[in-house]
Amino acid sequence: MRALKKLNRGVVITIIVVLCVSIYLIVLDSTQNTQKSAIQKVVESYVKTYVGYNMLPKDYRVENSNISKTELDSYISKMESDIKSYFTENDSAYKFMTNNLKSDLESQKSDTTVVYSYEKAISSYTDFSFDKSIVTVTFETNSKYDGPDKRDPTAGRLKLDAVTTDTVVLKKVKDDWKVVYSNINRPSQSNSLGGGIKIRHMIG
Repeated sequence: MRALKKLNRGVVITIIVVLCVSIYLIVLDSTQNTQKSAIQKVVESYVKTYVGYNMLPKDYRVENSNISKTELDSYISKMESDIKSYFTENDSAYKFMTNNLKSDLESQKSDTTVVYSYEKAISSYTDFSFDKSIVTVTFETNSKYDGPDKRDPTAGRLKLDAVTTDTVVLKKVKDDWKVVYSNINRPSQSNSLGGGIKIRHMIG
């Protein structure tokens, strides 16, 4: 009889634990799902901003650009401020992104390095991986690109229509989602067989 009572008590405790865990997971999943819309808005805005700053101001996306040092410095300063706004106030991780963009923009005064046009449109979100206050978002984008192949300088000017797999990592800070890291792939013919890039066709 005592053994039966102990067995019943064990079964009841097990059921309670399973129910509690199930309820927790359901609530957690529901909470995460409600956050996805806000996360997507930040990701889409960040990608648009980041991609836009892969190019010089519109009037200077030509061979042998005559953009002045003053204009370029002002544009770079705005780029740094805009990119920084997506990161937390005391996070210096944005400097890795802005330093790369700055170096690329400064080189685009040459006709062999200028990016004539570059667009990305997110076609689908493939994964939201949550880890406490951190979420890693993986998504596919339709990318149209006209410019140099950064991975193969000898390839010359490329016009590509590609699908890229990109990633942005964000952290919840109070009521906002802030970028921690991003890997936004620029289309490149030289790595079309890997690196998360699929070339659909050459444009033109």
